[in-house]
Amino acid sequence: MKKLYVIVIVFLFTACQQTESTPPPADLLPQAKFAQVHKEVRLLEGAYAARYTKVDASAYTIESYYKKLFLDQGVTADQYKSSFSYYSKNPIIMMAIENELLTQLTAMQTEQDSINRLRNESVLDSLEAKKSQ
Repeated sequence: MKKLYVIVIVFLFTACQQTESTPPPADLLPQAKFAQVHKEVRLLEGAYAARYTKVDASAYTIESYYKKLFLDQGVTADQYKSSFSYYSKNPIIMMAIENELLTQLTAMQTEQDSINRLRNESVLDSLEAKKSQ
């Protein structure tokens, strides 16, 4: 049991340390812009995975969708990748970005659930109205 505590403490200590030795890349995206692009990347990957069950076998590669996303966001793939790498090496910042992303995605899901519920109620009301005629 003591081994487990030691392992957990060592893991938490090393995971929560910021690496000061890694300088930011020259084309680092500001944290807010990175968070915005990262959210869009996550949404794209989720939508793509939901649509194409065999991602590697799809006739439409995800790369073309990435290109469009980065173009729309005004960043390059290399900027995103180097910023992702930098922020990933700074766990406190990355955890804050991921927590904000989770909050935003949860709010989006809640909103979509409400819309779906209203649509279902509207359909049910329509069916009830037809029955009573």
